[in-house]
Amino acid sequence: MRFVPGEPPHLAIRAEYRLANIGNVLLEFIGVTVPGEKEFGRANLRAEVDGKEIAPQHNPLEAATDWRIPLPIPWQRKGKINLSLSYDLAAQSASDPRISVTANTFYLNDSGWFPTLMGFKAFLSPPVVRPDPTLLSVTIPADFRATASGQLRGTRKQNGGTEYRFLIRKDDFDPYVLAGQYQQQIVSAAGVTVAIWTFKPIPADQAQKTAAQIAAAANFCAKNFGPLPRSMKAIYSVEPAKSVTDEDLTSKRLEGLLLPGVVYDPTPDPDNSLGWQLDSFISSSTGPLELPDSWFEHIIVPRPDSWALGGGLVGYASNTLDESTGKSRAEAIASDLSGYDQGGTKAVEKPIASLTPDDPQAQIDLVGDKIDLFFFALEDKCGTENVRHAIAHMVYALRGQQYGYSDFRAALEQECHQNLSDFFDVWLRQKGIPSDFRARYENAKGNNAKP
Repeated sequence: MRFVPGEPPHLAIRAEYRLANIGNVLLEFIGVTVPGEKEFGRANLRAEVDGKEIAPQHNPLEAATDWRIPLPIPWQRKGKINLSLSYDLAAQSASDPRISVTANTFYLNDSGWFPTLMGFKAFLSPPVVRPDPTLLSVTIPADFRATASGQLRGTRKQNGGTEYRFLIRKDDFDPYVLAGQYQQQIVSAAGVTVAIWTFKPIPADQAQKTAAQIAAAANFCAKNFGPLPRSMKAIYSVEPAKSVTDEDLTSKRLEGLLLPGVVYDPTPDPDNSLGWQLDSFISSSTGPLELPDSWFEHIIVPRPDSWALGGGLVGYASNTLDESTGKSRAEAIASDLSGYDQGGTKAVEKPIASLTPDDPQAQIDLVGDKIDLFFFALEDKCGTENVRHAIAHMVYALRGQQYGYSDFRAALEQECHQNLSDFFDVWLRQKGIPSDFRARYENAKGNNAKP
C-alpha cells in the first residue's frame, strides 16, 4: 500500500500471490473479490499473471466486486503461477465508512478493501483463506506514522518516504491500516501501553488520564471477554482528521470507523470542535467509539445474517463497563426503554434477527435500544456471571472465526443449563418488548437492584 498525495489523495494497492492449483481439474480463470467502485472509490484495476498483463473481466450477472482473471492457457493441476492485482482507492464524499483518505491521514478498516481470492465451488472444497503469514508493506510520507494489524517488522526510508513492514499471522486481526501526520506520546497505565496520536502534543497529565481510562477499559474487557492478540503491543488513542465530523462519529458511519484496538478521542483537538468531554469517549451512550468493538467485531466477527448481534455485544460490554464505574443499571434500562418507545414513533420495528446494515438509520436505532434490553433480560434469566462467562467462552472457542445467534445461544445454554430457544425466539424474532420485562423495569429509575 502506498499513499499518493494529490487532489484528491489516494491509496495505491498492489497484492502479489504465488498460487498452486490443488484441485483435480484444469482452470481457465482466477476469481477475485476486490473493493467496490462506489464504496471505496476503486479505479484502475489491473492484473498480471507471470508478469504478463491481463485485462480483468466482469460478468454483469455476478456481484460488482467479483471479477475474473482469464488465463492465457489452462492452469494445469499442481501447476504454480504468480498473480499480481493492483488498483487505486480514494474516499469520495459520502463514501464507505471503512475508508477515509485526507491530505494528512487515512485509514482502511479490515473488511472490503483487502482483495480476496475465490475458492472452488465444488462440494467440500476447502475455503481460500488469508495466507499465513501475510506480509503487509505500507509506504507513507516521511512526516506520517502508521500502525496496522500484525507485528511491525521494521521500517526503511524509500523514495523520500517511509516503508512500514508488518507480518500478519492467522490469529491476528484482519488487515487494517491507520496512518497520518500525527505526533505520538507513549504512556503506560495499569500494565497497558497506550499510544496517543494527536496533531499537536497534549499536556502530560491529560495524556496520563486518557491512558488510565483506556487501560481500565482494556483490562476490564480482557478479564471478562478474553485477552487481545499478543501481536497488539499498544492500544491507540487517535484524534480524528478534521474531515471526520461530529455527524460521522454518531451516525451509521460509526460502525465502519471502529478499528481493532483504536479509540478515536476527539478531546485533544485544541478547538474542541467536536465537543466531547475527556471522560466520555469510552461511554456507551456518549462516546464516539468503543474499545469493546475489538472483541466482537475483530477477534470474532459476526456473520452477515447476525449483524445486529455484533453491535449488541459491543453495547453490552460497554454497559457492563459503565456499571463497573458505578453507573446505574436500572437507569440504563429505563433510558433504553424510553429510547425504544420514542424510536417507535419514527420507524417501523423489525425483529432483531432480521435487521441489516442497509435498513434506515431510525430503524437501526430503534432495534439498537431493544438489543441492549435483550442483554439485560439475559442477565435476569441466566445471571450476570453466567452471561459473561458464556461470552468469554465463545470468544475463546471462535477466535478468528465468524459467529451467529446459534453460537451465542449454545454458549449461554452450556453455562446456565437452560433451554433458551423460546427466550431467543421472543426477543429476536418477534416485535415489541416482552410484557413481563417492561412491567419489571418501567419504574426502575433510581432502583439499581436486580430482581
